[in-house]
Amino acid sequence: MCRKLTDTQRQSILENAIKLIGSRGIARTTIRDIAEASGVSVGVIYKYYQDKKTLFEACLDHSLKFLSDTILSASAQSTSLADGMERLARVSLKFAEEHPEYIRMYYAITGSSDPEETLIFARRIEAVSAHEYNALLERAQKAGEIRSDVSPRILSFCFDNLLMMLHLTGCWPYYDARRKVYCGDADDEELIKGVVAFAKSGLGLKEPEGN
Repeated sequence: MCRKLTDTQRQSILENAIKLIGSRGIARTTIRDIAEASGVSVGVIYKYYQDKKTLFEACLDHSLKFLSDTILSASAQSTSLADGMERLARVSLKFAEEHPEYIRMYYAITGSSDPEETLIFARRIEAVSAHEYNALLERAQKAGEIRSDVSPRILSFCFDNLLMMLHLTGCWPYYDARRKVYCGDADDEELIKGVVAFAKSGLGLKEPEGN
């Protein structure tokens, strides 16, 4: 009989699975690999997860809950659009540096050759950020704070692409090296300030009088 897992052990299984999927991809990661990395038997994993697809979906839910909480917390604490953008840029880079395996797993998913499956994954992964950024920029546009000649949805897509760049920089050595080629010795603070300044310019953000 398979022993019951503690919450800590179940989390360990998910974290190890995420690391393996992020480094190897879904197809080349097996349940046996995950079991060995987690110090449990294959049978124990199958007791909780019907198959690799079920386990993978649990990994995705686990990581997206963490990412969602990070984004929503940064947005809730912001005092203005400019402040919110800077907070989001900061947490994007920090999240990638502290949890590179999560970001790598998301990008491993982009290698799927099934268009329907890719669309499902894209909707799940992007849902929170797309909703939050769209709402943020729609409010700013209605308040006359940013340019009105471009759809707020397109503006939020462009802003998210800047944050994706920070994700990549924070979790892959190649993109960190690429950053150094372009930015020289600029540190994280200078990078974040520059990205936010670029975004503000693109949005046509009007600075408060007196600044």
